[in-house]
Amino acid sequence: MNCKQENCKQENKHSFPISFRVLSVLLMAVLVFSGATAYGLTLKQDPDSKPKLATLAEATDPPPSVGKVKNLTALRSGADSLSLKWDRSAGAKGYTVYRYDGSKKKYSLLTTKKGAKNTTHLDKHLSPGKVYRYKVRGWNLVKGKKKFGKASLRVTARPYPAGAKAVNAGKIVFEEKILNLGFVDGVKAGAYVRPETISKAKGKKPVAKTVRWYASNGSVATVSRDGRITTKRKTGVCYVYAVAHNGV
Repeated sequence: MNCKQENCKQENKHSFPISFRVLSVLLMAVLVFSGATAYGLTLKQDPDSKPKLATLAEATDPPPSVGKVKNLTALRSGADSLSLKWDRSAGAKGYTVYRYDGSKKKYSLLTTKKGAKNTTHLDKHLSPGKVYRYKVRGWNLVKGKKKFGKASLRVTARPYPAGAKAVNAGKIVFEEKILNLGFVDGVKAGAYVRPETISKAKGKKPVAKTVRWYASNGSVATVSRDGRITTKRKTGVCYVYAVAHNGV
């Protein structure tokens, strides 16, 4: 959602523009996480194997940062497996995937992915019907050591047989196309969770109906846990996110 001074066109099926006088809130189902790493000055090698110092530009460039991991989702892959997927992060050399360990009451390392494009993981040999929780962080190397960004938004999902009636979320559906707000105004946004379509069982329902709401810029607008959006007196850009339990 763009909270901008000029009117703008609808960007996608979950998009709602916001203008200076009449603010329209753009809703999207996304999740994000951020982080940063740095690296030091290195030596360059010529083709003839004669070493040379890095150039001034290389020495003074700002440290690279690990971009935000967006759109982490957890979906059923089989009766005993879940498929995790997230967007590629700028600056990341790889990713670490964590799964919650109930016995230790903390998130434990599940796997490490090497390569910026390696943005999927299949978690196999799980217990059908059990709820699993995941987080993902991006990392970069600084002098041979991993430097991590902040953890992603938590997602939960469960594996189950094809005919299960309690299923994961398939998508978020918004009840309004556009929400019109003025400055220092408030309105309740409506959204609900639709079940995934893998299961063909009649009467199937999502395992969790809760919609999680987030705002990216609290100085422009805030959103409550039940989806009430309140605008402030400051102009700018703000995104309101509606996210299901498994990240869709």
